[in-house]
Amino acid sequence: MKNKHAQFRTMLIPPDKVRKRLIIIFGIAFIFLAIQVRFHTIFIQVIDAASDFVVHGILATKVPLFFSLGHFFANYWVVILMILVVVSFLSFINYQVAAWWFGIMQVLGMLVTWLITFILRIHWQDGPQLGETIPSLLLMWWMQILLIVIIIVSHLVKSRNIQIVFCILLVSFWSIIMLDRIFSYNMAFTSGLGAMTFGYSWWQFSAKQYYEHAKHWQKVLKIDGRV
Repeated sequence: MKNKHAQFRTMLIPPDKVRKRLIIIFGIAFIFLAIQVRFHTIFIQVIDAASDFVVHGILATKVPLFFSLGHFFANYWVVILMILVVVSFLSFINYQVAAWWFGIMQVLGMLVTWLITFILRIHWQDGPQLGETIPSLLLMWWMQILLIVIIIVSHLVKSRNIQIVFCILLVSFWSIIMLDRIFSYNMAFTSGLGAMTFGYSWWQFSAKQYYEHAKHWQKVLKIDGRV
């Protein structure tokens, strides 16, 4: 175990020259989607209706095993437990600042998601109507977890091919969870798209904050360990 720990010598979140651009690109994509959702445009209705037909009418009968696999993980208790596991693991390998950062950013992401949902779901004639969050909080949380797992694996595994295969498996895993949310909980497909666009923008934003301020907070709070 010590040999693996020794490989975590660099900063957990690596520098990324295109991070600012990704924040803007995916942020704009989410804003465009949010506007469409807010005014319930034909574009949104067609996408949600088509995806609902594909999931319930085709995939549910052709590949039912996928939904069985995704159903267990498409649960808030499971994803909250996984967040705690990630925070505990980062603390265990002596990445104290990263553990606090990851936990705090998930809580802040939840609050921002609730705020966005409240704004998008307001109907001025009928009053607030809240249901499934847009973006999907569960899918956004899973995205954050899987992205941090990819970062951790990239420290432990140097083979580029293995990293690519691992990323493909995690993307497939996330997609299966999204399909089950649509099938079992009648989630709108656009809520999943919202989780994808907003979630990735939020990840890049939080990664930027971590990379720029982690060492500062380590000194201010006098936290020992790696950054």
